[in-house]
Amino acid sequence: MTINPRVKRNFVVVLRDLVIALGVRRLVLYVATAAAATVATLTLTGAVPQRLQITVTPTAAASGMNLAINQPTVKVADLNAQTNWPFGYTVTVASENVTAARCTAPCFYSPSQTDTLTFVLYRGATPITFSGTSAQFIATAAKSAHSGDPYDVQVSYNGATVVLTQATDYVENLTFTISNN
Repeated sequence: MTINPRVKRNFVVVLRDLVIALGVRRLVLYVATAAAATVATLTLTGAVPQRLQITVTPTAAASGMNLAINQPTVKVADLNAQTNWPFGYTVTVASENVTAARCTAPCFYSPSQTDTLTFVLYRGATPITFSGTSAQFIATAAKSAHSGDPYDVQVSYNGATVVLTQATDYVENLTFTISNN
């Protein structure tokens, strides 16, 4: 059988083109494989928002106090201070009655009788000294525990040494403020 030279030449060209195409394809696959890395890096970043909060939870003893007795320290609230600031925090406390010039130290005040009874405020067993309308309740040099730092708020007074007018509206509002150092 004889093959037409023209067909033979076309067959050779097709075969040659096929070999070239396969070679190019193999070369592309080789280059792609060679360019693929065996190690890759992923960088993760994050941020921590500031956490700064205070909660004051009154105890049952905080309301309906008998102001006609000598009251040694009694727990009136649980205070929790929380911050993630590495340099700590300061909690200050302000007296509404001192601010309103009803007394010169924190006091129970009756608006109906205009009588007052001063008291001592404590952080745990430590008395707090007021300078003007406010006092430093606590100052720290480090961040708080994850769940916050707990403190007992206590008061003492001696209502047995004064004669207060009978009334049920004796009150003092203490405002606690936390700030980062």
